[in-house]
Amino acid sequence: MTIAEVAELIHKFDPSIEGKECVEMGVDGLRQMLLSEDNQLMKPEHRNKVYQDMTKPLTDYRSEEHTSELQSLAYLV
Repeated sequence: MTIAEVAELIHKFDPSIEGKECVEMGVDGLRQMLLSEDNQLMKPEHRNKVYQDMTKPLTDYRSEEHTSELQSLAYLV
């Protein structure tokens, strides 16, 4: 990433005038950048709704691999 690209991110996300002048991103700018639409982990169509089948009991969602891992860890304790 070039200095110009970093300066562009700071100008876009950092709300402070000092940060923009000094080309330094503050905590508020970092927070805004991480929570922005550009950095979303979920697809926009899945963001505000449950799209998986969540009708079964929680125990039905554990995988056999995970269960055997937990059992092997229990033997170590």
